[in-house]
Amino acid sequence: MKLMTHHGPGDEAQAIPQPVTPLRKLFAVTGIGPRWPSALRLAAAFALPASIAEALGQGEHVFGIMAGIWLAMYGHTCPYRMRWRLLGMLGGLFLAWVCLGEIVAWESGGARPVLVVLLVCMAAMATYIGIALPLTPPLGAWAVMFGDVGFVGVAGGESAVGVLVWAAIGMLGSLAVSMPGRLYDRDKPQRDAVAAAVSAVDRYRKLKPDGGRTELTARRDANAALAAAWAALHDAGPVRADDPLPAELLGANRRMVETASTATNFGSNYVPLSRPPLTHRLTRALSPNSLAMITTVRVIVAGAIAAAVSSSLRLDRPDWTILTVALVVGTGLARMDGTIRGLHRLVGTLLGIGVYAAVAYLSPSAFGLIAVLAILLFLIDFLAGGNYALAVAFITPAALLVGAGGDVVGDHLATLIRDRVLETAIGALVGIAALWLIDRRAHRRRWLWQQQAVATAAARLLELLRDIPPDDPRALRRRRDLQYELLAAVDGGMDAAYTEPAWAQQHWLVYLRLEQQGYGLLTACWTTPPGDLLDDVDDWAARLQPTPGDDPRAR
Repeated sequence: MKLMTHHGPGDEAQAIPQPVTPLRKLFAVTGIGPRWPSALRLAAAFALPASIAEALGQGEHVFGIMAGIWLAMYGHTCPYRMRWRLLGMLGGLFLAWVCLGEIVAWESGGARPVLVVLLVCMAAMATYIGIALPLTPPLGAWAVMFGDVGFVGVAGGESAVGVLVWAAIGMLGSLAVSMPGRLYDRDKPQRDAVAAAVSAVDRYRKLKPDGGRTELTARRDANAALAAAWAALHDAGPVRADDPLPAELLGANRRMVETASTATNFGSNYVPLSRPPLTHRLTRALSPNSLAMITTVRVIVAGAIAAAVSSSLRLDRPDWTILTVALVVGTGLARMDGTIRGLHRLVGTLLGIGVYAAVAYLSPSAFGLIAVLAILLFLIDFLAGGNYALAVAFITPAALLVGAGGDVVGDHLATLIRDRVLETAIGALVGIAALWLIDRRAHRRRWLWQQQAVATAAARLLELLRDIPPDDPRALRRRRDLQYELLAAVDGGMDAAYTEPAWAQQHWLVYLRLEQQGYGLLTACWTTPPGDLLDDVDDWAARLQPTPGDDPRAR
């Protein structure tokens, strides 16, 4: 459970956090080096089964395998006990999307308007799930890709069973390269998570408490890292407070709340709970004010508009346009960050066209093409966290090669390049417009709703604490829910501050006070002796009453 003591907000002139300048974000290249193990797994997940298929004379199915290997991009930070479950669940979902695409293609006779409706609906559903849970990379783009694989495969005369089988083989390859670490260092994921949490807490503790962007960002990162580390420990198996990793993480919690190591509860036989269950996260996001719902609506509207524009220009790949919308809008990024992602997508596509042309000129052999695709996959994952434009520069040729079935030489190369650039431009520009024009005040509703959710979670916890001690399992669940809402409110506040600073400034002091009291309540729960009731419940309830002026409808 993440814990924090907030340094007092000061006066009404408390400054809101300032964003990193857009120009710096546009050209920044960071966080590349640590991703090489994940990138290597992604390349191997494709190269191994694809090479076997080619050697067995099944080279035409290499590109079906290519669809399945994207599963390897998920779960690389999960403990192994949970990783195979996550990959299995997502693999089943991906195959269900392929199957749905096949069914719709069969029933519609391959009609393109039906494909557009299918992909927009799938992107919307997956976007909601991906943000509500949350999952990365953005799930909406994967839904579009897998639905399109099934639809185009059947519409093109391929066997529906064959498309499913070869995609499943690719997914099995992803699972195979994602799990071997369990044999020689099964504790590495949770050890890395605890180390990241300890480091984030120590960085925050070294900062001057000035209420600025650096402090707020560091505090958010520290609390998020603590929550993620506890979740990782729970995912790895039963957690005992006296085991080395939980003990180290409890020490980080102590430093975060500035509580003496001799406090009664620290070192007791219970530890913070994991994240709220999947059903709680999915149902919580059903509110029209949640980020998941706001983003889903934007994906539906922008996807439909982009596809309509693409069709009116008689372009033949509406899926490419909808995929771009899902990648720009469906990530749930703040307005300016989403705009930068759209520009990255457009610039990266132009660079990727050059890479594709170079591959077409070289015209590699079958095994050479597998090697090229494996290299592209490595570079995609390696660069994804550093600069999205650079990653797209290698995503584009990989997608074009798969879409062309490996036929990189032909008389229609110029037409193909022109159409893909136009489709990407349409998707990116419509996606950017959606961020700025659709539900322009959504950031207001989201943040005020999240503040109300914090007050509600605190009230539900205090209701229990009148009759049971804070270490009761029922209270632990309510404490978990409160810390989850507090972290969500931080993200909403940062979004509001970056999107509409003048409005956010009017609400910032109220938010800081709510955050301070919420984390103060969690700290009081931690330091209450085991079995004892919380002192001053009525006083806590009065301090955590919602402010009348902060209506979630964001007047």
